[in-house]
Amino acid sequence: GGLGRPEIFVVFPAAAPFTGRAAQVPDQHGAPRLLKEQLRTRIDMEVRTTKQRSRRSKNRSHGGERKADAGAGGRMGGLDVSRNGAARPSSESHASDEHLRPAGKTPALRTQSAEDLQLMAEVTPYGKAKAPEIGGHDSVGTSAAAEGRAEQAAVTPSWLWKQVLVEIGLVDLAFESDSSKRNKVWDTVLRIPVSFEKVMCLSSLAILNSFLKLFTTIPFRILLYVVLIPVRGFRGPGHLQVMTDILKLTVLMLTTHALYRIDVSQVYHMIRGQDILKLYVIFNILDVFDRLFATFGAEIYQALHSTLLSLGASTSASELLGNSVRLGFDYLLACSYTLLHSLLQLLQALSLNVAINSSNNALFALLVSNNFYEIKSFVFKRTDKEKLFRIVIMDGVERFQICVHLTFVLMQTMKSKTLRDIFNLGWGALSSESWLRKFAKTAAAVLAIEVICDNTKHAFLANLNDHSPAAYKEFSMRLWRRLLGKQPEEFESLVNFVPVVPAAVVIRVVSPVLWRISLEAVSMGAIAHMGSIAGIVWICLLVFNLLLSIALRRGAQRRAIEEKASKSR
Repeated sequence: GGLGRPEIFVVFPAAAPFTGRAAQVPDQHGAPRLLKEQLRTRIDMEVRTTKQRSRRSKNRSHGGERKADAGAGGRMGGLDVSRNGAARPSSESHASDEHLRPAGKTPALRTQSAEDLQLMAEVTPYGKAKAPEIGGHDSVGTSAAAEGRAEQAAVTPSWLWKQVLVEIGLVDLAFESDSSKRNKVWDTVLRIPVSFEKVMCLSSLAILNSFLKLFTTIPFRILLYVVLIPVRGFRGPGHLQVMTDILKLTVLMLTTHALYRIDVSQVYHMIRGQDILKLYVIFNILDVFDRLFATFGAEIYQALHSTLLSLGASTSASELLGNSVRLGFDYLLACSYTLLHSLLQLLQALSLNVAINSSNNALFALLVSNNFYEIKSFVFKRTDKEKLFRIVIMDGVERFQICVHLTFVLMQTMKSKTLRDIFNLGWGALSSESWLRKFAKTAAAVLAIEVICDNTKHAFLANLNDHSPAAYKEFSMRLWRRLLGKQPEEFESLVNFVPVVPAAVVIRVVSPVLWRISLEAVSMGAIAHMGSIAGIVWICLLVFNLLLSIALRRGAQRRAIEEKASKSR
């Protein structure tokens, strides 16, 4: 039963009277020590008795028997407590206290208040720990553990003095050297950005190689195939690859012809007349759909190539008919995708042109803010290695697209210049009023912001997700292995890059400028010089593309040999 009254009866030896805060004993030296020893012994015995009683009660509860304690109020800690809250000594308490009584003395009953019990707790060896409640089995049973915690948490003058010395630096603390923390910091600051830029250089060169093939290697290969038809026939070596190249060029020509139907000037002024908020929404929508199209386009062209291979391997008429129908549907899908994605990138290039040529710097700041939005959207998400690789590849394709958009802006600027202004720059290109210098500064700012944002994003991505610089070396090896593939579609599908899309945009914006230059050259009688210059430029691009392809394949073979040697060790 609970204790409802604030006073209880406790048995104390008569030789050592205890009356709360004013308790005094005649003997100033021996009696307090004796009282402490008696109280310590009493509490230890109560703890042991309570443990035994709780153990017996558990055994009885498991056996299905539950008996009430003797007495009206039960027995608690060596005391018989009545229903009205009074306590009287039990037989066990009398028996355990016989050896504590002084000779010739009998125990006396005294009324102890809550203040007396608090003072008892303060003079016990348990320090300032809270006195256990009488009759509480859990609190009394855990008093030994509470004693150890109280001794550890006790605030002593020596402990305070030690803490003061630690704070003012007069005590040497034992610190262990942890080089992993320093390595992680320098990985974030230096090693990861350097490793990331190495992957960017490799992916940029490979993407540039695929892009230049549409203008140099593929036309040359088709021309060589047509010339050798009388010698080798239609089914000569590499005829399936030539058929794939022809399909790509026809898709490119159809897409470019469709883009010519769009009035670029009208779209430019329409975008320029929009509000800042609408432009922000337009930029985000274009960016989202561009990434969606990029992940889907490479698979379309890979499916087109696979269907063409199946068509070439057809043996029966029905199989030939079925593969021809599938090839037609794949070709229509490729044309539709290329047109939509090219239109999307044309709008992105026009938006960049509006932001650069606008007198309001808010448009340019709005365009740049999208790069910082990428940091927020990627850094604070859990990213494994595969997702990180996809982000790396996406950043490489995005950098190349920015270069294509800047080329679009340059061509649009050159349209308003005469042929003499374009070729007679000289030292005037370095003047502050030169249009070429202004464009170079703007382009450098756009590329620098892109590089800074990408490095910041990958540094914290690797830091928060515990990726080391070795992860970026693995990404480089994946790119090298794909460059050893037999078909260029293998690499393009890995990086989600379709070279036909940016090629259509470049042709759409460059061809009007070249046409105007050609007309001015004819009027000036310099058409032969322009033709020779164009031929020389195309031959230089062809040689550069061939050398770049050979260098990439040679580098891939070297990395494969090194990887095999490292595995053999």
